Amino acid sequence: LAKGTISQFTMKNGVSFLNYNVVFHEDIVVKNISEHLQNYEFIYSLESNLCHCFGVDSIPTQIEKFRTAIFCCGKKLDSVFHFAKDKEYIFSAINVSAIDLGREEGNDVFLQKLQSIFKLTETDDRIAYIGSLNLKIADVIHQLNDTTQNGIIRSLLIEATIKTIMALQLQQHSDDLENLVLNIGTLSNKEMTTIQDLSSLIKRHPENEYTISSLCLRSGLSKAKLQEGFRLMHGFTVTTYIRHTRI
Repeated sequence: LAKGTISQFTMKNGVSFLNYNVVFHEDIVVKNISEHLQNYEFIYSLESNLCHCFGVDSIPTQIEKFRTAIFCCGKKLDSVFHFAKDKEYIFSAINVSAIDLGREEGNDVFLQKLQSIFKLTETDDRIAYIGSLNLKIADVIHQLNDTTQNGIIRSLLIEATIKTIMALQLQQHSDDLENLVLNIGTLSNKEMTTIQDLSSLIKRHPENEYTISSLCLRSGLSKAKLQEGFRLMHGFTVTTYIRHTRI
């Protein structure tokens, strides 16, 4: 049916983290049926675009890799993913049950935040948010995958990663709304991939001399887009990122 790995980690509050690295040998449809009144999914793909819909008969929505996606649906509504044959999928899925989360002490603020942003009604029992490109989340997931820790230390790292991914996704939602109001443009998928390639180059060879002009010449990006890309991905200007990498 498939080759690769699918790993799962479940926290005490019912939040589950699924990490996929798989190639299916035939076209596959995977259904996630919500058993609760309100269920949230935080999706992020590192490789290949994903196709999602509510119900098997609905038209799928495409989620490009490196874009954030949050889905919310009501009880007994299928959240469906379509996977194509012979295509590599590397992505994470965090599932959150509002009921289970509410039972755990200390989750009130986070749950209220979720429910205030993604509020279901009797007439609207599904919400799909596809966000902008966010390469910070890719860095977080890569750091987790690269760790060699085991046991309780790895469990704590996974829990921290889950919380970080959800926080970054919610922050991206807030930023997207603000950018929409201010009519601020964002970089394309290709341009953000170029930023990622430049970041990897600097990280591999921090001893080299880099200037804004040389990086623009190498990448074909303007100075404005180069700076915007590094701020979006790392929260730093290009110069600050280079300095931080050399420490």
